[in-house]
Amino acid sequence: GSPLGGSFSGTGISGSSFFPSVAGTGSHTITYTYTDGDGCTNTQGQIVTVTSLPTVSFSGLSATYCASNSPDVLSGTPAGGTFSGPGIVGSTFDPSLAGVGTHTIQYMYSNGGGCADSTTQSVTVNADSPFLSVDSVSTTEAACDSTCDATAEVIGSGGVAPYTYAWSNGDVGVIADSLCASTFFITV
Repeated sequence: GSPLGGSFSGTGISGSSFFPSVAGTGSHTITYTYTDGDGCTNTQGQIVTVTSLPTVSFSGLSATYCASNSPDVLSGTPAGGTFSGPGIVGSTFDPSLAGVGTHTIQYMYSNGGGCADSTTQSVTVNADSPFLSVDSVSTTEAACDSTCDATAEVIGSGGVAPYTYAWSNGDVGVIADSLCASTFFITV
């Protein structure tokens, strides 16, 4: 206040500071009172309006994604705020742009009264699941004389190498040999 040496009074005043959180929402009159050396007193009042923080939230973001999942459109409340964080383009979250890992997505909104608030959500982007395929299976038939001399070979690709092969007859590896005429299964 001016001249120096006066005092402030009103709801939310402590010393010469105004604390909106103490005053609460609504209109408040803040008064500055000054008394000069001759004992003359003058006061000046001003109305201060405290607006509440906006209640901010957003939806549309899943907790987890695979890196190749399609982007999701996010919706903030109240409308008109701004999204930020890895993988955000406007109001869209794109897991491929965010990359593998755990990320924080923020929605910030500022109301007409100059009050701003934000909220965040965590999202995890996982690497795409590797799929294994069996590219070829080749066999030789057992001889007609009941000799167990057939072989089978399987070639796999994709997934995460190196591969392990377990045949239903107990063989391991790409090739199973000494097979008798029968049906066999392989786990890659």
